[in-house]
Amino acid sequence: MLRGPWAKLEGYCARLALVLHLTRLVCGEVQHEAIDDTSVFSAAALVDYFKSHARIIYHRLHASPEDKRIEAARQWIARHGGDATVRDIYTHKVAGCKTTNDAEALVELLVSQGYGTLTDEVPPTGGHRRKVFHAHK
Repeated sequence: MLRGPWAKLEGYCARLALVLHLTRLVCGEVQHEAIDDTSVFSAAALVDYFKSHARIIYHRLHASPEDKRIEAARQWIARHGGDATVRDIYTHKVAGCKTTNDAEALVELLVSQGYGTLTDEVPPTGGHRRKVFHAHK
């Protein structure tokens, strides 16, 4: 899937080395026009950086709607301390949950895919039992 972008980026490495070296030449960092190791290594670092971003983008482009829902839920739960009740997920409409059943199904999916555990707890202050999802750290 990433063969095409990788091949292009490898071809860009020489161009990036040239641009970096000429920029350094104009700035007075180097005295000669022959491309040195610093420019080549810097270009390779840029290519690695671009590859990491391409990997993220291509993963998202080919993600199913279910994958996107799971990722949205994981990010929301992480922003809220790593734990969330089914009620929290429903109340905040996380990943498009419109009903309590939607929230329960989403939590079950997260658990089945190994992203955390579900417990049945009584709040420390007392009250009704609640289902709490605990994300794996």
